[in-house]
Amino acid sequence: MRNLHVFVLAAALTAVGLGVFAYKVIDLGFPLHREARAHVWNVELKLHFNAQDGPTKAAIVLPNDSGHFIVRRQTYVASSYGITLDGDAEGNRLAVFSKRKAEGEQTIYYRASVQAYPGLDQRTPGPEPRIIAPDWNESERAAVHAVLDRVRANAADTETMALNLLDELSHPRPREEVRAVLPANASQRELADIAANILRTAGIGARTVHGIDLSREGRYSHFKHWIEVYLDGFWQPYAISQGSKALPAGYLPWWRGDRQVAAVDGARAQATTLSVAQAPQDAIESAIERGRAMQEPLISFSLFTLPLESQLVYQTLLLIPIGAIVLVLMRQIVGIETFGTFMPVLIALAFRETRLVNGILMFVMVVALGLMVRFYLERLKLLLVPRLSAVLVVVVLMMAALSVLLQKVGAGAGLSLALFPMVILTMTIERMSIVWEEYGPADAMKQGLGSMIVAILAYLAMFAEPVQYLTFTFPELLLVVLAVTLLIGRYTGFRLVELWRFRDLAREGP
Repeated sequence: MRNLHVFVLAAALTAVGLGVFAYKVIDLGFPLHREARAHVWNVELKLHFNAQDGPTKAAIVLPNDSGHFIVRRQTYVASSYGITLDGDAEGNRLAVFSKRKAEGEQTIYYRASVQAYPGLDQRTPGPEPRIIAPDWNESERAAVHAVLDRVRANAADTETMALNLLDELSHPRPREEVRAVLPANASQRELADIAANILRTAGIGARTVHGIDLSREGRYSHFKHWIEVYLDGFWQPYAISQGSKALPAGYLPWWRGDRQVAAVDGARAQATTLSVAQAPQDAIESAIERGRAMQEPLISFSLFTLPLESQLVYQTLLLIPIGAIVLVLMRQIVGIETFGTFMPVLIALAFRETRLVNGILMFVMVVALGLMVRFYLERLKLLLVPRLSAVLVVVVLMMAALSVLLQKVGAGAGLSLALFPMVILTMTIERMSIVWEEYGPADAMKQGLGSMIVAILAYLAMFAEPVQYLTFTFPELLLVVLAVTLLIGRYTGFRLVELWRFRDLAREGP
């Protein structure tokens, strides 16, 4: 019954830890390694015009977070212009640049960083729109109704009706009634406008969308155009092209409706230039920014919200359970004996500051010299606490002397003692001397060597680059470590060293 309780608890801890881990990786976009790069693009819109020596006002449409794109780090470059943010009836965001008197050539820049999250839905939620049918002339109205009759006859619902209409409009050889509403050599924008107008005539919510293709980098990019149809509370995008009507993943919606991307009052010869360039960025930084934009509680209460100084502290503290599980495995499964329970883990922490080779060298020398001092103090018949204090003083002096000596011979690089556990070394020397006296030097040396082996293995496990990254970025994985520790705590079988110790009996058999 007790085993069942432990198994259920371990399973619950594992499920919670792996569940939170999977959510952060799949839904929030946290990378599994530090070097991962995110899908980020830098976008720049340049508006150039000639002012007419008077009041000038320019309005530029700004992209919104939409579908699986998040727009951030928006900046404006407009010398001597005042900037205000506004909106329009279509829900577009506008940046309005104004100046009391402008003359000659003027240039305004809009720049933004766009983050892509392919796992998110391309659809945009929204309330049911108010549908206003367009004003066709008599001949156009007859042609539009003829087109609608044809697409309705082969449609089962609103979505298939929209798809049939797009097939009719984008066909390389359109029917006569389609040609009646399409201008000669219709552009992609004209096709999108006409498709949206025809659907609105049928009482279906539809609108034109204008955006950019982020998969095509260049200094002179062009806007793409498509439509969105209102279906079950969402605006579903459809491409205006022959063949597949699924919107390509790299399409970023910029604005919606009939307006232009920029409009200027009090100027002439207006021109816009669009540039797109992919920019490598740390994926973990992008995931954090995305979580903050989504107001995700896991980000709001994560370690990344702590001051940098505190983050550095927890980057070390969160590694201690990794060293502890190594210690548990080596003692309970392998059967290696050590001095103390967590002394090897603390020694492993010290190796981070001293580096492994220097740390081992200092550990061996300090313990050896300290052991000789401890045997000498035994002859003085001191009480326990004064004896430990005396050993501690000697350990500190020896560490200082060894640091100076190693530095002089050029072997002290990185030999920082900030974390080296002087008290633990003192207790190790005391424990080793007791084992030496009670069980002999062989057992003392065996436990000392075991402590060193476990400390080295803990160091290698704790300070491996992937482990350091995963424990700080996904601290919930320590719940899995806790579950494994609980299961090992119920292990009552043979240890590996015991199998080796009794190998002769195993050969003889019953």
